[in-house]
Amino acid sequence: MLDRKGGYLNQEAGDLNQKAGDNSNQFGPIGQVGSININDRRPRPGIPFQAPLVPSYFVERPEISQELKQCLLAEETAKAGTLVVSAIYGLGGIGKSTLAAALAHDPEVQKSFPDGVFWATLGQQPDLLSFLSGWIQTLGDYDFKPTTPEAASTHLRTLFYDKAALLVVDDVWNPEHVDPFKVGGSGCRVLVTTREARIIDAVPYELNVMTPQQGFQLLTHPWKNKLTDTQTQQAEELAKTVGYLPLALELSAAQVRDGVSWEELLTDLQAEIAHLEALDLIDGDEVSKKKRKHYSLRASFNLSLRSA
Repeated sequence: MLDRKGGYLNQEAGDLNQKAGDNSNQFGPIGQVGSININDRRPRPGIPFQAPLVPSYFVERPEISQELKQCLLAEETAKAGTLVVSAIYGLGGIGKSTLAAALAHDPEVQKSFPDGVFWATLGQQPDLLSFLSGWIQTLGDYDFKPTTPEAASTHLRTLFYDKAALLVVDDVWNPEHVDPFKVGGSGCRVLVTTREARIIDAVPYELNVMTPQQGFQLLTHPWKNKLTDTQTQQAEELAKTVGYLPLALELSAAQVRDGVSWEELLTDLQAEIAHLEALDLIDGDEVSKKKRKHYSLRASFNLSLRSA
């Protein structure tokens, strides 16, 4: 359901995210990409690995991934004897979860965490007890039946105490929801993705929009070198129009695959963004740079809904 400014509900966002990947979100070996080596290799049988697959059109963001990977693998943090928590911040649709998944699929990361990768995608109203209980069972304990998140978290601290595992807490809206997942010993790492929730004692990493080159690569991946000069110019302008936001780029690519021309999509997006800006101006709201980024994503969702 859309509000009058083009807002969308979480379920619709999820449906459209799936739509963006219906044709190009195929998974498999995609080799070395910058500082992250991604393939379909899983840890040996019996080792938990809950990270989602990485899309074949993944475009690395070395401006943040290199530093984040180094933090996860740094030996001095393990020697400190404390659990290290890192947090990826950024707008919705900017690629936080994809970056976290790419790191989890990196063989060096998997080697550093031989006891597995655990993943929980929380959202706005998470069932914390269910996620924590699932981790307990994944670790092989089917007898313990916690009735509260606190009890589950306490038990997980015992189970993870001597392990080396990567614990990913994805899509956090409330910083208090992270606390029950801080259950590892010094051999574990906690990686959080969130839009704005400020996680206490976490090492922050801000994920911004893509560079023009990264955005163009993500948008045109299905066609590679098959675009005409005119289409290339239109694709470059379209990527700029949606603010180089990954999800907006994926939604745009999905529409072109569905038969919408580059020229038509560019015109429609520019008109929709102008419409959203006008609505805010009518309400007396100032159009900030951050709001313009939201407009591009909302405009992409609106056009995708109309063509669904």
